[in-house]
Amino acid sequence: MENIKHIHEVLFIFQEIGKFENEESLIKVVKERLGDDVQFMSCSHVAFGLEEVVPFLLGRSKIIRNDDGSLMLHPSMSMCGGHKNFDPNAVHHDEDHHHGHNHHHE
Repeated sequence: MENIKHIHEVLFIFQEIGKFENEESLIKVVKERLGDDVQFMSCSHVAFGLEEVVPFLLGRSKIIRNDDGSLMLHPSMSMCGGHKNFDPNAVHHDEDHHHGHNHHHE
C-alpha cells in the first residue's frame, strides 16, 4: 500500500517545530516521522514526492525561505480543511494528467 499523506501534515510539522535550518533538515524530519517512501497529496488531489514539497509550499506562500536559507511558515499562511476528509484513494498521480485521453460518452 502506498504511503500517501496530505501535504498539510508537513505544515503541522512546521507548526510544531517552527523553523528548519534548510531544505535537507526539513526532509530529514519528514522522513523520520512519515517514512522514507512518503508521498503527498495536495488539496486538488495531485500526488507528488518529497523533492517537490518545498517548491510546492513556497509557490503557494505556505512557507518562506529566509535570507539565511532557513524555512518557516509564512506569517499569513492559512490552511483549508482539505486534510479533514483526506482519502488517499482519491489521489491523481501526475502521470494521469499528461495523457491526452478523450473520453466520449454515447
